[in-house]
Amino acid sequence: QYGLCQTNASIGNHKIVVALVTMANRERPQFGGGSILVARQQLADDSPGQQGLVNGAPNADLHLQTRRQQQFVENQLQLIEKPNTKAAYKPKEAEFVEFCDQVYEGTTHPRHIDGDKVYRFLFYVAHRPKRRRGKKKATAANIGRFNLAEYRQIWSRIRADIPSPSDDVNAAPHGLDLPTDAPQWDTFNHYRIVISHRHERDLKHGLTEEDWVKTIWTPWHKDLEKMVKRRKSVTNKVLHKEKMTSDLSLMNGQGKDKLIEEEMWKDGQSKSCLRHAFPSIRHRLMFLFTLCGVLRMESLIHAELSDCFLIKGKNEAKESQFWDCLILQMLDGKTNRGKTFFGRAMRHKCVELCGMGAYGFYLLCRFKLSGEFEEGRCPDFTENSSWYDIKLLVSFGTHNGADSAQEGRTRCIAESNFTKATKDILKKLDMASKHFQHLGRMLGNMNLQFLEVDEEFIRMLGNWSVDVRDQCYSTKLPLPAMRKAAGFLTNEGRYYNPRALVQPPEELEKKIFPFADAQLENVRAKRQSEGTRKGGNYLGAAKCFLEMLVRFRTIILQDAAAMKVLHPGRCDGHMLFVGFPELFRDQLFLVSFLQCLIVVYCFSLFSNTPFLRISQRKCDRNWQLLLRCKLPPSTLCFPVSLRISTAWNRPFGKAQRGIWQ
Repeated sequence: QYGLCQTNASIGNHKIVVALVTMANRERPQFGGGSILVARQQLADDSPGQQGLVNGAPNADLHLQTRRQQQFVENQLQLIEKPNTKAAYKPKEAEFVEFCDQVYEGTTHPRHIDGDKVYRFLFYVAHRPKRRRGKKKATAANIGRFNLAEYRQIWSRIRADIPSPSDDVNAAPHGLDLPTDAPQWDTFNHYRIVISHRHERDLKHGLTEEDWVKTIWTPWHKDLEKMVKRRKSVTNKVLHKEKMTSDLSLMNGQGKDKLIEEEMWKDGQSKSCLRHAFPSIRHRLMFLFTLCGVLRMESLIHAELSDCFLIKGKNEAKESQFWDCLILQMLDGKTNRGKTFFGRAMRHKCVELCGMGAYGFYLLCRFKLSGEFEEGRCPDFTENSSWYDIKLLVSFGTHNGADSAQEGRTRCIAESNFTKATKDILKKLDMASKHFQHLGRMLGNMNLQFLEVDEEFIRMLGNWSVDVRDQCYSTKLPLPAMRKAAGFLTNEGRYYNPRALVQPPEELEKKIFPFADAQLENVRAKRQSEGTRKGGNYLGAAKCFLEMLVRFRTIILQDAAAMKVLHPGRCDGHMLFVGFPELFRDQLFLVSFLQCLIVVYCFSLFSNTPFLRISQRKCDRNWQLLLRCKLPPSTLCFPVSLRISTAWNRPFGKAQRGIWQ
């Protein structure tokens, strides 16, 4: 397909070979495009000092090498492009290509992008009916969805003699075309971006010389864009569409987060085995983590176990208790642009809304069902490649679309799992919302705004518009927003968690994540022997993850005990408690349960916090549960150690202080 014409000419002692290459097919050149004038200098003596440029003509080999480097970079960009972006843009580009091939069939260059084609296609997009939402398997048969008959029908519907608009501002919009189900601005803008990207790619390959701003996106195209933007409000007014949108109705959702969590808990409680209850336990984690951390759901779906770790701290001036905070590294997010963002969720004051407790319960159930960390199957934490790709969220049965469970735990779960469960719950609670995946993020942001938290701290917690200071110089811990999101609203957000006072027995703790101790010792030994040579952060993620599992032993037992004390009805028959008899029916756990009962009950005697008030009926029921266990008398005799800080002694008089003593 190439015509080659060579002309030899002698210039002094140099010989120049000029090759004019004309491509027969200008649609998809391999390297470069259009007509390329390549001049290659051949020296008479082949001296290295005489090589290079002569009369401005580049060396042919270097020119070809540059083209190959450019092609390599373009291929790499396509490989690292985000899957969601590909899934959203590829069908739209295919539809535009089909439009060009069918409407401009018979022309010289049907796929050449110009202003006329762009305007006609976007006009069709702006007036055709909405596409049905939902993902289809991308095949050669269904990837393009352009309908020529529909395109011609739209053109025939447009009248040539549209009347001029009236000068009366109160007059009805006569002659206004108001499609009831046409795509809105977001869809229109996606198609515009897809076409501009294709034009940019053609420009790089030399297939076009037209400038997007000067010759393609003309004022007529801008008028079409304005029409799509503005017609929604006019259409809603003329057709008397519902004014109470889902965004407005969601503003009445303050306090509904507890009801949503309760429905997720009840769904797991209604299941007959742990495997069937596992999706509800996972959905509860997804909702509470995005609620407390104001996170995008995509960040959680794409997260891996190696992205999670714990930190602790306290304000020495006003706190006597360390707070725990779960950190999630987000290396590849919607707005990262090569930066690392962090999701943060502090341990909640309310046990049923605690994202950290939900994370611990989720890992407990997952590791038991999958057996992926049992002896003989546990990955080697001293080798990053053996466990770095394991996803945080997994599903059983389908293996996330993989052929085996081993491969399935490295794939992301389907987004539809959580979306369907959330839709059913919102319908049951009569809550209108168009946000299903981002429901926790929306409610978390709304709760912080109602608590009058500074907008700057909310922006930092939700990773909105991260600037240079946030990325390079900040501790990335917006503590005022984190404390309010964790339920600590009084005394300037001072952290004090009553259920954290009880320290479970070490023998009971080691029944949870039994592999963690041995793996942690191996990691520490290898860091000690090779850390100096390989750097201070060597195996840092493995060390932090295993230390997090050790800490979660205590958190799981404390939250389980507090759940039994404050909400005994939630624990009856739930597979989270029934499925672990070796843990939650152990006498050691019942002793910790009794300790937690005494601490919370004593604290509730003079506490004004509604969360800590427990009725006499609940206390009597818990005592009956303990007596029903028929424990030996020696088991019920144990010392209770309470450390009361001076900060809590100040507000109370001598009588209350005597009760504590």
